[in-house]
Amino acid sequence: MFVLPLSMALAADQNFDPAGAQSALTVGDGRYQLESTIIGWNRTGVTGLSGRLKNLTLGITTLRIGVDDDFEYQVGFNGVVIDDQRPGQTEDEDGINDTIVAAKWNLWGKEGSPTAFAIRGALGLPTSDLPSAGNDVDIMLNATWHRRYRSGQQLEVRLDLGNQDNNGKFEETGGIAVNWFEPTSFGGWTFDLNNQGLLFGTNYQPTVSIGAEIQLDDDTVIDTGLQQLFDQDNDDDTLGAWIGITRRF
Repeated sequence: MFVLPLSMALAADQNFDPAGAQSALTVGDGRYQLESTIIGWNRTGVTGLSGRLKNLTLGITTLRIGVDDDFEYQVGFNGVVIDDQRPGQTEDEDGINDTIVAAKWNLWGKEGSPTAFAIRGALGLPTSDLPSAGNDVDIMLNATWHRRYRSGQQLEVRLDLGNQDNNGKFEETGGIAVNWFEPTSFGGWTFDLNNQGLLFGTNYQPTVSIGAEIQLDDDTVIDTGLQQLFDQDNDDDTLGAWIGITRRF
C-alpha cells in the first residue's frame, strides 16, 4: 500500500491553503499553483509474509489552474517509482504512476472564509507502466466541506465524501480530517489527524502526520514531515516521510 499526501503548505500570511488540491477552496482567477512532493518514502509491514514493503517515489505533483474565482482545473502526476520492494519478489518494480485530471467547483466560501464547500470530479488515466498497474480509467467524485477556526493558530475540521480509486479498486470512501497550524518565524508547523475509509463498512484507516512549513517568499513554501498510517484489518502499518514544495504564480 502506497500512502503519501500531496505536498500541503500554509504560509504564515495565509496565502496558501493547508489542504492543498484536496481542499474546498480554489486558487483564484488567472492563478496557478504547483504542489509537489519532491521525494516520498514509505515502509509497510506485511502480515503473514517475511520482509517489508518499501517504496520510494519522486515528483508527486499537482498543477492547479484557476479559471475563475470559483473554478479550477487540476492535472496530477503521481510520480516516478524508483524503488518498490515487495516481499516474495526477486526484482523491484520501477516506473511511472497514473495521471489524474480533475475539475473543482467551489460552491461557497472564499480564501479566508471560515466555512467552504466544493465538489471535485476527476479521471484517473492508466499511464502507469508498473507491472501491477491496471488499464482502467477510474472516475472519481468528491465533495469536501471545511470549517476553520482561527486565533493566531488555526484549527481546521474537514469532511470528505465520494468515491475514488484505492489501490486499483473503485470504492466509495469517506473521511474526516483535523489540522492544527502553529505560525512561527519560519512559516509554521502542522499536526494532522485523518480517518479515511469505506462509507458502508468498517475498514477505516487512521493517519497521524506532523510537518513543518518553511516560507521562502510570499509565493513559495517548502514543507517536510512524517506520517503514520494504521491498517486496522491487517496490521500493515505504514510509516512515511516526505519533502515537498508549493509555488503560486
